[in-house]
Amino acid sequence: AKPGTTIAIEEIDRGFHPSRFDQVVELLGEAAYDGVEGQLPVQLIITTHSASFVNRFADRLEEIRMVTRAPGGGTIVR
Repeated sequence: AKPGTTIAIEEIDRGFHPSRFDQVVELLGEAAYDGVEGQLPVQLIITTHSASFVNRFADRLEEIRMVTRAPGGGTIVR
């Protein structure tokens, strides 16, 4: 992706072992905050159903938006 763009990744934790979560989180942090290999940072939109994966971001909870379905329809964003 071009530097400064937005990247969306659906179900990011599919296809790799949970032991790799920390490495993936580190790479995501680098891409979003520092940029990879001298490039500008990118905005990341990531979906997951894994609480274990989300818990790896405990130190950045103010930057995470949890989106859930409301009972009876609609969407809740926290």
